[in-house]
Amino acid sequence: MAYIRLHNLTPETAGMLLAVRKGKGWTLSRAAEAVDCDLSFIWRLEHSQAAPSVAMATDIVFAYQLNRDQARILMSESVPGVGRSKSSRRKAAAERQEA
Repeated sequence: MAYIRLHNLTPETAGMLLAVRKGKGWTLSRAAEAVDCDLSFIWRLEHSQAAPSVAMATDIVFAYQLNRDQARILMSESVPGVGRSKSSRRKAAAERQEA
């Protein structure tokens, strides 16, 4: 029987994301829109029930405007090789430059 390792943010990192979101006055819905993901994923991150892929973490860093220390912590807990293959924000920016 194969076991799948589940990755979850630490409670400290989850709490940091929650505090940043609330500090911006954002609802879960607004945060999900800014990051371009499901509202339930933001909730799961904030409750240590998930961890973002590297690309998703990058999107969160930019959408939440995390400072260097916050970004470093989140990126260190992101999961490589899963989820989005490329940051949607970087892709959208590249497409705008090409237009």
